[in-house]
Amino acid sequence: MQVLNVRLLLVCGAFFLSFNVARSQNQLGLGIGAGSVRGDFLSSNTSLQNLGPFVQGSYFLQTKKDQFLVGLISNYSTSLQSRSFDTDMLSYTSSIRTHHTFIGLALKTYPASSVRLYNPYPGRVLPFFSVGFGVELFNNTLTNTPPPAGFVLDEGFKTQFTGMLEAGLEVNLTEKLSISGSITWRTAFTDNWDGLIGTGQANDALAAVQLGLVYRLTKEKLF
Repeated sequence: MQVLNVRLLLVCGAFFLSFNVARSQNQLGLGIGAGSVRGDFLSSNTSLQNLGPFVQGSYFLQTKKDQFLVGLISNYSTSLQSRSFDTDMLSYTSSIRTHHTFIGLALKTYPASSVRLYNPYPGRVLPFFSVGFGVELFNNTLTNTPPPAGFVLDEGFKTQFTGMLEAGLEVNLTEKLSISGSITWRTAFTDNWDGLIGTGQANDALAAVQLGLVYRLTKEKLF
């Protein structure tokens, strides 16, 4: 199933890139920030402690509607998930190193009715939203004491289909260059993204904030 997930995404990516042979590319983006898996390691005193670096690249093609673009998104994040556990005998900290890579297809939209994406003026603020799906490749490794009874350790490399949402703002610096800030959230509705399976039906998710640059390459439309 994991091999099938990767092959299916590669086929979708190849189909998408085949359009690029006949049509000019339109928008490139690069962002850096911080992210973390929100799962069983999350507690009130570890929300910021469990953050790690997050890097994202995107490649979008313009449609005839200036508000809509279709493209590829890929990002990578790593973080050390730590949490203190109190038992009858002692108190200790358990930690797991997580590595997450996402590769997927996305639809990006600027909700303003008069975007004029290719005639922007410096200083204009454009809100945007992206929704997509893809493959999540992740690897979890225990770095110290195992978690207590009631939790199941889930180490190793895995792949899963994932849904993604992103929302943010772009500020035009020139007609071709913008700075951006956004929040990204994605999940596969499973409980093993942080390497720890707890009790109940909680779903792990990865959340990240980032700042970046967007560069527009051409005025030609995709379709």
